[in-house]
Amino acid sequence: MGSDRAWRSRVKVIFLIIVGIGGAATLSYFMHARSSELARDLDSPDPSVVNDGLIALKDRGDPAGMDKATALLKSDNTDTRIDAAIYLGELGKKDSVPYLIKAMREVEDDRKDEIVSELTSITGQSFGRNANGWRDWWLGQHPGSFLFNAPQTLP
Repeated sequence: MGSDRAWRSRVKVIFLIIVGIGGAATLSYFMHARSSELARDLDSPDPSVVNDGLIALKDRGDPAGMDKATALLKSDNTDTRIDAAIYLGELGKKDSVPYLIKAMREVEDDRKDEIVSELTSITGQSFGRNANGWRDWWLGQHPGSFLFNAPQTLP
């Protein structure tokens, strides 16, 4: 029994080392990848690769993926659409505003502050986490907006 416990401990340590190496390799890729490589990731059929590329480009403030991200605003994948909106918002692109407002309903609380920051920076408005306030402001500026074509109360 004692040797079994020691064997399990060794397996756990080896597993943690492998996971750590994998994580470090991924981190190293995103830290050292060229802009063109990250922009190319936005064409991947794997949504997690696309989302990681959007996040890395956003964190760098790198406009290399701007055109592809604009197309991704219409993605069927919710996370991809939200990450594209946040990336474009970080770059100050006004076209991202309605998508950021829509994302307020779709994201977990921990991402709302990031969205509010982008919205406030781009629009000069300050509605905080009040998704209805943002929606009402947007509709006042853009009656009949394609994203909010029916009255609704946001959760």
